[in-house]
Amino acid sequence: DWKKILKSTTSMHEPVTIMSHVGNNNVTIGQSSDKIRKRFSVEINTSLIYSLPFKVTRSTLLQYFQYKLIHGYFPTNEYLYRIKIKDTKLCDVCGEIDTVDHFFIECQETADLWQRFFELFKPIVSKLQLTNPEIIYGILQSDKNALAINWVILIMKHFIYTYKWQKIALSFAAFIEHLKYQIKIEKEIERIYAKNLSFKWKWQIIENFLTQ
Repeated sequence: DWKKILKSTTSMHEPVTIMSHVGNNNVTIGQSSDKIRKRFSVEINTSLIYSLPFKVTRSTLLQYFQYKLIHGYFPTNEYLYRIKIKDTKLCDVCGEIDTVDHFFIECQETADLWQRFFELFKPIVSKLQLTNPEIIYGILQSDKNALAINWVILIMKHFIYTYKWQKIALSFAAFIEHLKYQIKIEKEIERIYAKNLSFKWKWQIIENFLTQ
């Protein structure tokens, strides 16, 4: 029933032991905004980045996860080395420096996933500027296709994070099954709490690709 479905949204939970440590620095929104602006090649409104997770999902788990990324206290090895929790800044898989970009995008372990992602959603992503900053912080275009892809990317990042920290082999087939499951969960949340199906367009856009 729906109570079981909602309870199971934590089945891909945060590895809380590490995440609880990394939120205790003194980064301000102003400092975060300056760092974010430097990542983009054009002038951006950072307030859009802060509000984007709330526009694309009702999942508080995903909203909190993206909040950590935006504010720069995400537990990569490079970050944990800086705050003296780990004794190396190198990636556990390939030995490169484990930055946020490396953890989610550039590591050989994640490269295949993004290749498959771009192939599946090519009709949409080919029309968007999708570089590392957009993947990490969000696509700032406001049309429905961009918002729908932002949601999928957010789910993908959390999927990568959870699997890597639990040392489970990454698989695009497993991601697709997880994405379908997230659609079911959000539909149920919307039906119970919102009742106006305001996110219906998002599911329709993504489901069109999953049924091809």
